[in-house]
Amino acid sequence: MQDATENGVPGVTVTLYASDGSTVLNTTVTNLSGNYLFDNLAAGTYIVGFSNIPAGYAFTPADRGWQ
Repeated sequence: MQDATENGVPGVTVTLYASDGSTVLNTTVTNLSGNYLFDNLAAGTYIVGFSNIPAGYAFTPADRGWQ
């Protein structure tokens, strides 16, 4: 996750779901740079969810805005 200045957003909870959208496979939190990693995943389809997003932040479509 990134804000308008492209700095990563730390402390966001990231949840990895199976393709059914309800089975939680793993959870992690973004680091100080806003990065997260789920390693050792088998090839397949997954869904990623984000929560605990700080106030003032919102999701936007990729490649939109002033950039």
